[in-house]
Amino acid sequence: MFYIFNSDPSVRNIPIMLTPERVIDPYPVLDNFFHPGDPLPERRKKLMKWFVAALTGKKKWKRDALVECIYNFMSLHTLVDALWVIHERGDTMTAEQIAKRGDPLTGEISFSEFVREHMKDTGRNIMEFYPDHLNPEEELTPFEIIHQFFADQDLFEVRNKLSDWNSSAIACQYEYEPMKREDLIVFHRLLIRAVEAAFIIVEIRISNYMINDRWGHLPS
Repeated sequence: MFYIFNSDPSVRNIPIMLTPERVIDPYPVLDNFFHPGDPLPERRKKLMKWFVAALTGKKKWKRDALVECIYNFMSLHTLVDALWVIHERGDTMTAEQIAKRGDPLTGEISFSEFVREHMKDTGRNIMEFYPDHLNPEEELTPFEIIHQFFADQDLFEVRNKLSDWNSSAIACQYEYEPMKREDLIVFHRLLIRAVEAAFIIVEIRISNYMINDRWGHLPS
């Protein structure tokens, strides 16, 4: 973790959470963030819990919950490293690939088997998997949302904001300088938009048979 607070231009934007293989191909990081990781509704729920804890500074974490909070920070750190690589490469998808997911303008979206399995197992409603912070037009350009996320901040700055956010969330138990309220509110909105865009990219990849399911087979 040496590079987190190192502002040397030669190393400040190194994606330190990625293996060399994932620097070459960062998309499995996005895939695993949601499948078999937490699905989108759970990711949003955890981000909101983390957000409120940092905003109030009054959350009394039990040991297991504190460990989970730190784990979530590391998980998000890995995700933003992958998103940074995607941003730096200027990646995008064709209109034909994006169209295979369905039409968000009419609400006719085809969700992956992963989402359908999760709904079956947990009783979640399909509406919980629609973006809360992206409008239908933005759903058609998820890569643009990723590029917007890094428009005014590089990986080094995002990494430090994540660290400040995490420190603020557990500040009631440790001596940390809390993140400024206005900075936290802005960053939370930007990050959750990037997370929703990452979820859409994963769903598009599944619809185009670009990733395998958890058993190594192409999704049906």
